[in-house]
Amino acid sequence: MPKPPRPPRRRALVAAFLAAMAPLTLGFDLDRGELACERAAVHLQGCCPALVLPRWGCIQEGGCERETDGTVVALDESDCLREASCDELAARDVCERLAARVRAVQEIDGPTIQALYEEDWLCD
Repeated sequence: MPKPPRPPRRRALVAAFLAAMAPLTLGFDLDRGELACERAAVHLQGCCPALVLPRWGCIQEGGCERETDGTVVALDESDCLREASCDELAARDVCERLAARVRAVQEIDGPTIQALYEEDWLCD
């Protein structure tokens, strides 16, 4: 015996639910650099309890026009930092170096984040 078709009201509710959930499935506009930075930050917080990363630290500026990273942890740094053990990060002074990067980028006339990447790449 065939099932009766779903009532139109139920279809409308399902469509409304899916539309409301779309931002969750699309990541609230997080781009790859922001997501990579957030993932590295979680690992670093576990290894560097004294490290305080600002809330804006993993937010990119510039939208679709952006051509470079703008987060305190660069996209290309993220994987190597997450793969490193806490002992390896400590041996390379990554916690202190990242804290210095955060302080430098907060200075009013301080260097750009790109200059800070060039000055002290955390994955060397």
